[in-house]
Amino acid sequence: MAPPEVKGPRPHIVATYNYTDAEGHLLYQVVRKEPKGFFHRQPDGKGGWINEKSKRQVLYHLPEVLESQIVFVVEGEKNVETLRDRGFVATTNAGGAKARWLPEFTEALVGREVILIPDNDKPGRERGKGIAHDLLGHVARLVMPKLEGAKDVTEWFENGNSEIGGNVVSNTICSTADIDAWFKSSQETKDASEAPDPVKPSSPSGAGIKSIDDVPRLSQVPPSTEIAYLDDARLFPNGSITAITSESGKGKSSFVFGYLIRQFMETGHKVLYLDRENSFQIISERCKRFGIPDSDDLKYWGGWLLEPAPQPGSLMIKDWVNACTSPPLICVDSFVSFLESDENDSAGVRKWFQPVRALADLGCSVIILHHTGKATTAQEYRGSSDFPAAVDVGFKLTNSSETGELGILKLKHWKNRFGAFTERTFYYRDGLFNSQPDENQASIENNVAKLTDILKENEGICKSKFGEEAARFGIPRNVSRAFLDDGVKARTIDLIHEAHNKQTYHITTSDPMTP
Repeated sequence: MAPPEVKGPRPHIVATYNYTDAEGHLLYQVVRKEPKGFFHRQPDGKGGWINEKSKRQVLYHLPEVLESQIVFVVEGEKNVETLRDRGFVATTNAGGAKARWLPEFTEALVGREVILIPDNDKPGRERGKGIAHDLLGHVARLVMPKLEGAKDVTEWFENGNSEIGGNVVSNTICSTADIDAWFKSSQETKDASEAPDPVKPSSPSGAGIKSIDDVPRLSQVPPSTEIAYLDDARLFPNGSITAITSESGKGKSSFVFGYLIRQFMETGHKVLYLDRENSFQIISERCKRFGIPDSDDLKYWGGWLLEPAPQPGSLMIKDWVNACTSPPLICVDSFVSFLESDENDSAGVRKWFQPVRALADLGCSVIILHHTGKATTAQEYRGSSDFPAAVDVGFKLTNSSETGELGILKLKHWKNRFGAFTERTFYYRDGLFNSQPDENQASIENNVAKLTDILKENEGICKSKFGEEAARFGIPRNVSRAFLDDGVKARTIDLIHEAHNKQTYHITTSDPMTP
């Protein structure tokens, strides 16, 4: 008598993956079942399904792809969801390694930065090579990281890696020769599926944590050094995200240039300034005024270049940060010009800051310039409360000049994870910001009311006579002259050129124009 037939487990659905059009309307599903298998189905219009492949094929999560400037292309919906769980925009096409890459897939990615990650086996590499050739020349930038020791991106993260970057070898693909060289190098490496299981690192730094028991004790973590600062006044912590906010045109960018970048570059560190606000002429004048040298240590990506400044969390910038011999400084000018959603959109703000936080975790210092608003709730920053939640340090900058002229600037904390809130005053003169006033400036501040009264009582007075009047009240001549010069610069005092080279000074009565 024959033994009874042993039946395996009955196939059942374990996952469904929706493919939609650009407006989010469902076109078809890829269905995964166990034991492992896949099939396609599409709505029949009556609440049921037709189990057949749709004639129209689209990229997975097409609406997200069309809204993003940086897109990962991988093999399989599971790998897509692995990346989306970590805050990335990712896509694939249905059908696995043997599915044909269609021209409309390439069209959906035109002008975007694409990070292509083929599966690390022969079918995956062949699929990836074909896609790379199709995308080349159509996308803004094509990058192909190599995930050493992993079959795909899901296994890469399961092996204890925290991100795609850092120790990952990545290349920008610029030509068909680059594509051929990349895949030749990959083929010379033994397939990850044939290689022994990678050794999971176990170190005090936390790499390779697979369970709570693997979390090291505090005594096992290498002691961190004292908090380092970018500046002499110890206001801007290294390796952090710092926001500087103010009304528009009050000197945020000038302060960052003249105070922070200048000091940071003097120590031999590199600076990357991402700007979607200022013109080439403004930046050139600013560098000249503050004595900032034109060198490879300062990379300035402004609107005069053919491509707009990339997002600070782009793979290109992560590669640059990792290549720097010491942690660099990245400045973002301004937040709203880089944010792809509304500044009041909490989810959009949180999503934008995720890759920026990854830069700070690499030791990079990030300065973000943002605006305040007129509403009482926007006096420190505009937009969602997720903005202050995402930064480590926040300053509000105020300018004593109504016209935006540089003179006396004040920085006041509205957030500080590193210590007490402080307020610091900076005095600008001759291309320098000093946290202590010079003797003339201190005397001007102490005597400004009296000097103003003298000028009001002597409208049309010349500089020498003004000095004589001030001296009657014990005010030195150099202080009275500096008061007039600073007033002319700030446009609170009018200098009138009269006949016979006579120059007279008057209190400004008209509304000053903002430069």
